[in-house]
Amino acid sequence: MTTDAFTVRWAIRLPNGKVAGAVTGGLYMWASREEAERALGYFEIHAEKLGVTGWRGEIVRQLCTPWVGDCDDVRAAEFVEELTAWLEEQTGGQP
Repeated sequence: MTTDAFTVRWAIRLPNGKVAGAVTGGLYMWASREEAERALGYFEIHAEKLGVTGWRGEIVRQLCTPWVGDCDDVRAAEFVEELTAWLEEQTGGQP
């Protein structure tokens, strides 16, 4: 999903606070919240099959910036403006 040139990735935070990852070391990431929720349901069902009752992860999101080159001063300035506006929106303008 793209929002104002930012990409949102979705993941599952495990009860221990870590993001769910594969044995190979990569993190499990989904392109939509719905996909992450389906995966979370899968995790919960299989945890119960293993005898772990009440296991519950949490859906989390990560806001990813567009690629910015070292010499891309104009784009970098736009990025700072977009990020500042997003932070103000998220915090109600509070620092």
